[in-house]
Amino acid sequence: VAAKTSGTEWRAHIEQTKTHETKLRDFLPRTEKQLEAIRDRLSQAKEKITLKENYINKQFDQKKDNFQTLKDEL
Repeated sequence: VAAKTSGTEWRAHIEQTKTHETKLRDFLPRTEKQLEAIRDRLSQAKEKITLKENYINKQFDQKKDNFQTLKDEL
């Protein structure tokens, strides 16, 4: 089964592709800035989480050491 296609259909596809390319090029700078802002916020959040994790681990280590000392005394 062969589909009949117009001889100008490929031209329409090329024009549509060019239109999409133009739109993408217009959106790209703003999108890049938005992605960079998201990356920066994620980096800050990760840093905060890391600091809190380290703080909790230090507190836990002290409690663990205290428990081990009490356990050894028994």
